[in-house]
Amino acid sequence: MRDTIFVILLIASSQYTLGSYQYFKFKPENVKISKESYRRYIKPQAKNISTEFYFLAKNVTPAVEPINHFRKKVVTLISSVQDLSNCKSSESCHEQQLKVLSKLGNETHNLFKINQNIFSESKLKSDKYDNYLNLLEQSRNVRQILFKLESKIQLSYLLLNTNFEANSPSLKEVQIELTQLENIINQMVVELLPSQYKGIFDELLHHFIIPLEKRVIQKSSSEWLVNNLGRLNLAWNTFHMSLDKGGLNFPKKHVNLLKIMHNRWNSILKIIF
Repeated sequence: MRDTIFVILLIASSQYTLGSYQYFKFKPENVKISKESYRRYIKPQAKNISTEFYFLAKNVTPAVEPINHFRKKVVTLISSVQDLSNCKSSESCHEQQLKVLSKLGNETHNLFKINQNIFSESKLKSDKYDNYLNLLEQSRNVRQILFKLESKIQLSYLLLNTNFEANSPSLKEVQIELTQLENIINQMVVELLPSQYKGIFDELLHHFIIPLEKRVIQKSSSEWLVNNLGRLNLAWNTFHMSLDKGGLNFPKKHVNLLKIMHNRWNSILKIIF
């Protein structure tokens, strides 16, 4: 449903935004970004926008803060699990597996503490019981996936360099669990936000923030950034205009941070063009 809505917006605005910056067309192949500009300006600004998005969500709903912190840890964990496929020797594989198992245990414990914090009676709000129930279900699903991952990696650890190594869980199996884990923690980030803002934050998270994190920040892909600039620009402008001038009564005390993020995005566009 989320993707369908976004595609409709994209098509409706394509005459202005698809393959363009603001209101004029451009050819991606003609846009060149120097490595220095990317490293010194674009990537740091993208990191700041990502950080400020979660900070903005926390400012709107303080209960989101421990979830944001947990998500950050889980994203690092996911990267560590994926790196297991790159170990070069049995010794290094065993060492990496032990580190990942330790992280899995830590995050399972952290999730328990987050649940104690968020679901304490003093913090539950009667107008958000459905959201808290959704969050509780998401939390249970995350815990189950963490246990499954721990079991799979323990088995791989025990079977490494044995006659039964072929029976170790496949990378495809593990990746399925990681994808499910990532999807759920992203849902958790927006679950407790006010209903009038929840969908807007969710759209930006999936169509702007996560792509920035994965492709612009982690992979440093300037080519991807240029080729997807129209979609990113549409996603950001939709978010910014909806909150700043969309009649949603977005609290004025948060508008300043929203404008800072908007200026950062515009500075990225100016560097590119």
